[in-house]
Amino acid sequence: MQIACNPVPPPPVNDNPNTATVLPTGTTCVTVSGSNSFATPAAGGITPVTPTNCGAACTVGSGAYTGYDVWFQTTVAASGNLSVQATAISAGNLAMAVYSGTPGALNQINGPPGYCGSCNADSSPGVLDPFVTLSGLAGGSTVYIRVWSETGLLNMGSFQICAYEPVPPTNDQPCNAEVLPVNVSCSPQTFSTQNANLTAAVAVGAPGCGTPPAIGSDVWFRVTVPPTGSMTVTTSPGVLTDMAMAAYTLAGNICGPGTLTAAACNDNFGASLMPSLLLTGASNVYYIRVWSKTVNSGTFQICAFQNDPPPNNEPCGALPLTLQTGCLFTGFYTNNFATTTAVPGNPSCGSPATNDVWFSAVVPANGVIQFNTDDGSLNDLALAVYTGACASLTQVPGACWVTGSGNGANMPAGQVTGLTPGTTVYIRAWRQGGNDGTFQLCARTTVPPPGNCTYTLNMFDSGNDGWNGSTVTICVGAVCTPYTINGSNGTITFGANFGQIITVSYAAAGGFQNQISYQILSSTGGLIYGSTNPPTPGLNTNFVVDALCNVPPAPVSDCVGSMPVCDNQSISQNPSGNGLAQDLTPTNRGCLLSNENQGVWFRFQASAAGQLAFTIAPPSATDYDWAVWGPFLGTVICPPTSAPLRCSWSAIPGPTGLNYTSVDLSEGAGGDAFVRFINVTPGQWFLLYVDNFSQNGVNFNLTWNNTPSGILDCTILLPVDMLWLEAFAREKQVDVNWATGSEKNASHYQVERSVDGDRFERIGQVPAAGNTEQLTTYQFVDPSPVLGTNYYRVIPVDMDGTTGTSDVVTAVFRRTGTSIQVFPNPANESINASFEIWGEENLRWRITDMSGRTVQEARFAATQGMNRIELPLSRVEAGSYVLEVVNEAGVLVGNSRFVKQ
Repeated sequence: MQIACNPVPPPPVNDNPNTATVLPTGTTCVTVSGSNSFATPAAGGITPVTPTNCGAACTVGSGAYTGYDVWFQTTVAASGNLSVQATAISAGNLAMAVYSGTPGALNQINGPPGYCGSCNADSSPGVLDPFVTLSGLAGGSTVYIRVWSETGLLNMGSFQICAYEPVPPTNDQPCNAEVLPVNVSCSPQTFSTQNANLTAAVAVGAPGCGTPPAIGSDVWFRVTVPPTGSMTVTTSPGVLTDMAMAAYTLAGNICGPGTLTAAACNDNFGASLMPSLLLTGASNVYYIRVWSKTVNSGTFQICAFQNDPPPNNEPCGALPLTLQTGCLFTGFYTNNFATTTAVPGNPSCGSPATNDVWFSAVVPANGVIQFNTDDGSLNDLALAVYTGACASLTQVPGACWVTGSGNGANMPAGQVTGLTPGTTVYIRAWRQGGNDGTFQLCARTTVPPPGNCTYTLNMFDSGNDGWNGSTVTICVGAVCTPYTINGSNGTITFGANFGQIITVSYAAAGGFQNQISYQILSSTGGLIYGSTNPPTPGLNTNFVVDALCNVPPAPVSDCVGSMPVCDNQSISQNPSGNGLAQDLTPTNRGCLLSNENQGVWFRFQASAAGQLAFTIAPPSATDYDWAVWGPFLGTVICPPTSAPLRCSWSAIPGPTGLNYTSVDLSEGAGGDAFVRFINVTPGQWFLLYVDNFSQNGVNFNLTWNNTPSGILDCTILLPVDMLWLEAFAREKQVDVNWATGSEKNASHYQVERSVDGDRFERIGQVPAAGNTEQLTTYQFVDPSPVLGTNYYRVIPVDMDGTTGTSDVVTAVFRRTGTSIQVFPNPANESINASFEIWGEENLRWRITDMSGRTVQEARFAATQGMNRIELPLSRVEAGSYVLEVVNEAGVLVGNSRFVKQ
């Protein structure tokens, strides 16, 4: 019996170098079909027998030699350059090596230094088709190409292969760099890195970013910076999608000898993107090197265009700012591509002006403008203010700021005073550090808006990126205005007349509503309305403007809002805030060695002689401290001007107060929580402040232990039913307003004022309604209040001459427009301060650090008009400080920031 078997197919005809298939050589790839199916390993006479330099160090593939190779041959072009490309069809995972010599005496060709030689397993990551490019070969010589499958029998099969002379791009070398036209916008042109060669003739430094270009990947361009002094070179993808770019300056001859030094480089920080470069310096010439960040070659697009400076690059192109009654940022400005203004030279603060831009503003009637900023992509800005013609400007002394805004540590804010109304000032904004970019700027007038009353709208965004189109609309009567913000906050002050209706509505737009909130404040800073977070869409609140401008009563956490109490009252309080004003100072706080924490004020009057004692008792362990001031005659003085009569700062948690066994009048942290009772006589007034030192939210109960009981009488005997009495400071006057619920035989009201809360003098008289059972309101204008705290009371006078006395109210009057100019700033051994006051008086200057600590102070006599004083700084350490000038009552006249070098 005979057994039949299938014969083994013969190997390919080109199974060894002697029968190598001839590949044509031209300037383009002309493919020839091939197969390594059933191929056998090569015979001897090959050095080395196993191909080298095909491992991971050179290519992504392993380049493993498994035998089963086939051979091709081609003739090298006269240029000595050769590229070979194989593309698998049914075969898989091919590798390839190139040899010189003759069959039986073949040697693998080595590639240029730093290149992977003549052996290649993969043309690019993930592409299992080999590619080899060589230069410096002998023109007209024959080379042999060896092709095999890295995985052996499993991936034998068909493929295509070509050999060609790689013709480099015309801009392959810096000597032949392509000149890029600089247009007003990007006009891209297409180029290729295909067949690019090593740079020759000049020495090329490292590009400075990314992986330096490998052989066959870089091409060159030349560009000249336009007169604008700034330009951009940018690329866009073609076949190539991941490239890098460097700009070089040339020393010597571009065609040799010469040296190219990298001046800028961009590879998009490793991202698979196309690079761009910003180049500066009018008429500077740069050589641009572009290369692929992968082993791929191919096409891409490139263009160059000039960067035009912003329209407000120079003072005469300044952008006008609209003065607001608040700081409401309306959009972003930029200093991108701005140049530095040569005239009027560097400002007096910060670093020299860099890439500055200009704004203008018309000075309002009071000669005062405030400025504030918010950061965008530029977060280190400075501002200075100039006067004069736009072509010839002079900086206003001291009107230069590098900090001060609450919207960023390196964003400026400041106020300039004494300007000539109606003139135009110029505002210079420049970059201190970091990058050029966007920022926001507002200019504010301190002249109040028209109307009997003023209100402030504060808007907030915790995300610092604006409301994205959401608006709060304020309607004053029939006039409605929508407001929004672009950054973290915005403020606007608006006016209204008595009797007008104000409505507040909110319209939501976009997401992140939980970052949005706003509030409406009275002229004294009291909260009229605070929105929810997020605000509720639609009508949020409305109110009628009343004779008191809707000013809310002072909180009990402030002395002026002190609560009247009697000894027959049951009193329980849970203090939660420190008020709107700081009442306690080192001068008047006595044993209370810390400032207000969470406290409440009380006032009371003795109606009979006796002894005063009380107990402050929290329901759980809590450290309450307290102090009593007095006695006051006529009424209390807020804030008190001297140390307390009794005081306890005991650290013992639990009950504290006045009792009949203690003998001490004041105690510190080591006290037993109780001090001695107070002897009182009729008519004496007292103030009590109770402070939760623990700040734990635990309430307290106040009970009286007076002897005899009933010595604190809250009844005030007046010929009329007085409902309320208030005083409000305006720009040039103080308004005193009061109301009665009923009157019987009332003749008139005498209005009295005091500067110390003790001695009152009559300043006016208002007729009474006489007899009425209806609500009656009164208003009196004090046209000449004193600077500082004014005390007012009203004396109702009956038809028969009977009089009574109202409570006492206060108003703090400050004239606007007082400013302090300091120079030089920054200062060294001394600093000068100039300011104007309205009359002769004794004043005190003091220098405080940024924590509020006084580091130096002295008294001086000021004269009416302009004053100038020199302050020694030899004992003041370098840093930032505030100079304050106050009067004898402690009322601030003015202040200014300065830096000691």
